[in-house]
Parts: sequence; C-alpha cells; structure tokens
Amino acid sequence: MGDHEVLASTGVSELSAPGRCSQGFGVPDLNAWFRVSVWSDQGGMEAIARIRESLTLSGEG
Repeated sequence: MGDHEVLASTGVSELSAPGRCSQGFGVPDLNAWFRVSVWSDQGGMEAIARIRESLTLSGEG
C-alpha cells in the first residue's frame, strides 16, 4: 500500500461568517478535495491543524 500526500490551502477566517475559520485540503493523486470549517470559539485554525494531522490515507499504489 502506498501513502497519499495531503495538501492544504492557506487557512482563512471566513468574511461571510465572522468567527468561522476554514481550510481546503486535497489529495491530488486521488483527485479528492474538501474543506473543513471550525468556529473560532471551538478551536478555529488550531482545531483544523489537528484534524489535518490526524488524517491517515493509504491505498494500493
């Protein structure tokens, strides 16, 4: 099984929803893209960083 690289965009505070932080992620070789949003009072970018660190992707390569 091969590991897949998880890439992240620059994290931002959402202007349309003050107090919400979000960051886009992608796994290019799987053509998978998603966005994670967390309210600032629930941990904001620190929580998003922990989510990213906890991602484990593996598959047949």
